[in-house]
Amino acid sequence: MFCSKCGAEIANGHKFCNKCGTKVFEEKKHTHHLVTKNLERKNGDSKKVVIVLGIIFILIVALLVTIIIAAMEI
Repeated sequence: MFCSKCGAEIANGHKFCNKCGTKVFEEKKHTHHLVTKNLERKNGDSKKVVIVLGIIFILIVALLVTIIIAAMEI
């Protein structure tokens, strides 16, 4: 770990920097888990958006084909 103020290396378990005395803030170990979980949620949401947009596209194409076929019969 390194001091956020002076950049000196700090041994694990120390609560203050030996060089400048700044209090050491340890990184929370669960942060990585929360970030990973948030990314998984975003990926799931983007998959849903792609599926919905795909269905809308197919419905629009089907509607256009129906209109064109109906126009040809007239």
